[in-house]
Amino acid sequence: MASTNRRKPPTPAKSGGGTKNSGRTTARSTPSAAKPPRRREIMAAVFFVLAAFSFIAYFSTDGAFIGFFIGLVKGLIGQGFYALAPVLFLCAVILTFHRGRPVRFRVICTLLLCIMTGALMHLFTSELMDDLSPGMFPALWRAGAELSAGGAISGALAEVFHWLFGKIGAAVVLVCAALFLLLTAFNRTIAGIVDAIRNRKSVQYIPDPEPEPAAGEPPQKVQKSASTPKWRKAVHVPLDGEAQPAQEYFDPPPKEKFF
Repeated sequence: MASTNRRKPPTPAKSGGGTKNSGRTTARSTPSAAKPPRRREIMAAVFFVLAAFSFIAYFSTDGAFIGFFIGLVKGLIGQGFYALAPVLFLCAVILTFHRGRPVRFRVICTLLLCIMTGALMHLFTSELMDDLSPGMFPALWRAGAELSAGGAISGALAEVFHWLFGKIGAAVVLVCAALFLLLTAFNRTIAGIVDAIRNRKSVQYIPDPEPEPAAGEPPQKVQKSASTPKWRKAVHVPLDGEAQPAQEYFDPPPKEKFF
């Protein structure tokens, strides 16, 4: 009698454990992936604190950190220090309200406004050098620390542009660069500004309607303000065959005396 070997069909592996493990892995990885980065908010807070310190430095430079920070800024951009506080505050606003959009280029252009301000003020308020040499950087640093020049960066930029284009040409280039940086900082373009001006809605003046009289009330009569004079010339039209009467006049009333 032949013996038959019956093989049991392979039982499928239970997928419950794998599902649970994958679910646990997904549950563990999802919260970490869902957390948005906070780098921009942290940088916004840093810029806001630096803007506050820069504003305080307009009046006083007491304190080790404020003195070091403001001394470094003055040595680098000189008279561009006056634009530092609003520029840093604008960077904080841009980073705070980014709403997921890339703002790195806008922040860089905003910070460059300080350099352009220092270069323009150096070009018009400081004595320009005739020759360019590496020895001008220490002199520009010292003059920038005293707020009498544009500092090592802004002053050197103004000197290079003055050597290349002259004073008027350098002013034109720096002004155009400053306008470009300003438009980029506010996320605007010249074409967008022109289109906004063209497409603006003109507001038409619509007068308020006069109040209607209530039901049952008679309409108000307009009172005549002109009063007839007490004396005037008498007018008489003669008929056919009637003689022309003599003209009669009324005497004007006597004037009252105040004294």
